[in-house]
Parts: sequence; C-alpha cells; structure tokens
Amino acid sequence: MPANLSPEYKAAEAAFRKARDPRERLDSLREMLRTIPKHKGTDHLQADIKHRIKELSEELEGPRKGGAARSGPALVIRPEGAAQIALLGPPNSGKSALHARLTGSGANVAPYPFTTQYPEPGMMPHEDIHFELVDLPAISPEHPVPWLAGTLQTCTPCCARNA
Repeated sequence: MPANLSPEYKAAEAAFRKARDPRERLDSLREMLRTIPKHKGTDHLQADIKHRIKELSEELEGPRKGGAARSGPALVIRPEGAAQIALLGPPNSGKSALHARLTGSGANVAPYPFTTQYPEPGMMPHEDIHFELVDLPAISPEHPVPWLAGTLQTCTPCCARNA
C-alpha cells in the first residue's frame, strides 16, 4: 500500500540520514514520527521508527543496571605472553613508574598515593620473550581493594622483595 509521505517527512528523513551525532539522529527520528501520515499504509513504518527511537534512547542513557550489563573496567586481565607478572606493593613505592618504564605503556605516575585505581596491563619484552606486566592499585589498610585477590589468580606465582 502506498504511504504518500509528505515533504516534511522526507526532509526529516534526509536530516536523519545526514546526522552522525546520536542526539541529532534521535531528534530527526522524532520529527519523522511527528510528520508521518497516520494511516494503514504507514503502520509498519511507524513501528520501525518507534523501535529505532527506543533503541537510540536506551543507547544514549548508557548501560543498563543489573546482571546483563557490566559497567566499569575489567578487573581480571586475561594472561598473554610467556607469563603474567603483577606489580603489587604499598602506595608510592614506584610500581607505576616501573611499569611505564619497562612496558612503555604510559601508566599514570604521580607524587600522591592511590593514583592507580584499576589494573593496567602492558607487555615487557626480554630478549625474544614477552611477559605481561600488570600494574595494580596499592595495598593499604586504609584503602582496601576487595577485587584484588580475583585479579591475582591469573598471575604467575613469584616473590620479589625490596633489598
């Protein structure tokens, strides 16, 4: 069945096709829905526009809360290379500076404690072998990190002390 779309609808559709910003696309979709003729020939088109508006609105709102969507950075780093080595220690002990120097990752290094908030992976080459070096947040009684034990499960066990 012919839709007999109006010039206003066609202009809104052209604006939708040209728009790259999600907000502009949403505004164009709403204008398309407002100007579309309401009759039996446009039922499917109206339903499609409403569905697109819903999807775009949800996308702009951000991730959903609950079990299906995760928010925040990954707290467990999948091992890569010959071994995964974690840098673990007290605040301002030079973990991030060492990580940045050995891996070239550009990890945040600052003169104040608790700069590193989440695991920061990087690859450290040694001869023809690559090791994954993971910079972790500082361990301190004042600043507990509950997920740290889960992150350490994938690391290669070893021990290094300050001399």
